[in-house]
Order: sequence, then structure tokens, then C-alpha cells
Amino acid sequence: MNFINKDNKGKISEFLAPCILLKYDNNPLYLVCLLKDEGENRLKEIKEEMRLNNLNIFYNFRIHPVKNNEIIKTNGKNYDINWYYQKVLDFTKNFGNISIFFSIGDPFGDEGLILMKKKIDLFCQPYYFLKRCNVNKEHIKGKKNGLYFIKHSNHLGKKTINYEVPPIKVILGSKGNIIFTLIYSFVVFLIMI
Repeated sequence: MNFINKDNKGKISEFLAPCILLKYDNNPLYLVCLLKDEGENRLKEIKEEMRLNNLNIFYNFRIHPVKNNEIIKTNGKNYDINWYYQKVLDFTKNFGNISIFFSIGDPFGDEGLILMKKKIDLFCQPYYFLKRCNVNKEHIKGKKNGLYFIKHSNHLGKKTINYEVPPIKVILGSKGNIIFTLIYSFVVFLIMI
């Protein structure tokens, strides 16, 4: 299925893999394509409703007519995050750094990974054939519980979301839970005395 239109040079970019549709909880439907040529591309105009059945075990897709003129600039290099672990960062159980392990195309590269729309890159280092990144209190400061996508530095000097992998669930707890825990701990302490 070809969703990409011809670029300004009149040629179609070749795909490393076909385009896929991805759907994550509480997020819109994403179209993800891996392009291997450098250039500018656009999505094709969809003139009639498309029904895509049996492409996904959870969803059948209906794509309504749309014309999108947004330009997609590619540099011929793909940045792959194949998978990651931990899927949930629970700061109610761990108040310090939490490590995330990424299976990345080049674990020795400097991709400038960020989480939670922070301007501070995660501290990452190679760990065998993986990349190990630490998320500390500075990254979660002022944020809420929720799902957050990983971003990396792209060839334009900006940050790009990695839609290829699901967002990471972040649990920060609430101030009410912290106050309750402190009061509960104090009461238990008094009973012990």
C-alpha cells in the first residue's frame, strides 16, 4: 500500500519496509513508513473512503478522504528503536533514577533521546548491544501521570517522536498519596513506640 506521493524530483522514494498503521491507547492512528531515499515527500490525496480490514488483530481501519500538503523531509537514514524495557516507570516505588534499556540501531551513537517533552537529553550509555538511559527526578519535575513518547534528535536539529514503539507509561502518584503515606508511616511509628 503506497501512501507516499512523488517528491519534487519526480521520483517515488523506495521503502525499506511497507507503511504500517499503528494505534496506541489514547492516541490517534499513526502511519509509519521507512523511507531510504533523501528528499521531500507528501502523503497522497485520498479521494474516497478506504476500508482496511484484517491488517491488525485489534482494529479494522476506515480512512476518510483527505488532502494533506505537509512536506515530509527525509535524509535517507532511519533511526530505529526496535523495543525497550521498562514499559512502565513507577516513581511511587522508586524515587531515584530509573533505567530504560533500548534496542537501537546504533547503541554507540548519540541520538539525544528525551522523554516527557523535556529539553534535557536522557543520560545514556551503551550496555552490551543495548542503550541504557536513566530517567531522573529532573525529567519528571512538573509532569503528570500519563503516556509519553520517546523522542530523538533528527537531521534537522530538532526532536522527532518515535512512533514505531508504544509510549512509556509514567506513574508519579499524587500529592494526596504522598501525604497519606507520610501520615500512615508516622502513625505506625507512634504505635511502635
